[in-house]
Amino acid sequence: MEPLLCFLGEDPRTPWVKARMSGYQPGNLDTATHIILPVPAFDRQSNIRGGPPLGEFTRCFRPGLTIFGGNLGPCLAPAAEAGTAAIDLLADESLTAANAAGKEVTEMREEDSILPSYVFHDALSTSVAITKNGGYLCYLITEKPDNLTAKLSYEEAVNKAQQYLSAHGYDSMKDTYYETDNGVMTLNFAYYDSASQTICYTDLIKVEVSLQDGSILGLDARGYLVNHHDRTIAEPALPVEQAQESLSDALTVDSVRPALIPSSGQNEVATYEFLCSSATGDRILTYINSQTGAEEQLLILLQTPNGTLTK
Repeated sequence: MEPLLCFLGEDPRTPWVKARMSGYQPGNLDTATHIILPVPAFDRQSNIRGGPPLGEFTRCFRPGLTIFGGNLGPCLAPAAEAGTAAIDLLADESLTAANAAGKEVTEMREEDSILPSYVFHDALSTSVAITKNGGYLCYLITEKPDNLTAKLSYEEAVNKAQQYLSAHGYDSMKDTYYETDNGVMTLNFAYYDSASQTICYTDLIKVEVSLQDGSILGLDARGYLVNHHDRTIAEPALPVEQAQESLSDALTVDSVRPALIPSSGQNEVATYEFLCSSATGDRILTYINSQTGAEEQLLILLQTPNGTLTK
């Protein structure tokens, strides 16, 4: 029987803890029987969801899981090349002037995890992680300015974030949920599969944008890098009308779209995402399996002046 790599649980103390591997031999991922790895704690700590709450699911992948087509095996990107990429990122005009001014790299360390990376730091507490495999921007952390004055609209912040994502190779990303705090908007983006017109809540990126000037204050692409791969999403076996019969009679459907979600015991499941209203005025997201008609997940939307979250 072909072994599976199982991604389980979440450690609330850290956004990303080192994987625990069973049967793993360095450089040969096929020898691993299990990898235990939490999803980024960001999703639960801030209550921002890019769809179904990933931290509550077992996530399984077959050996040879790839990042943008590259095996999670030996390190491929030289540190010097990663350092050059980091300096370019630190000098990016999309960052705040203060952060860009500290573009000189003062420290470099290696991060050994499911996404082995070179992590670069500058003199102003900015950190940039570049994956060893492929040289992709993994995450960006900056020191948040104080007393930001919110000037940008939601649409303007989304545009700034999407421009930054596209500039760094993350295309076809769709904004989902967001939260604002002290002049900083934290946005969740999910990959949009244009061929099937499906929103993929399995492939997530978080971006933090200053509402004062649109500068990028943070990015976390680890959820995307771990999950994204070339996939063919199956055509729904059920028409929308038949899937809708699985909904509660107490709900009124406002909109529906195809969605790919993580699920317990499986890699991912194709569903219909029904956005509904209840008799009490609640906004409900219900995910119906587009092959079987089974209800996979139900979430309540929390819409406040500071953002749209789910519970």
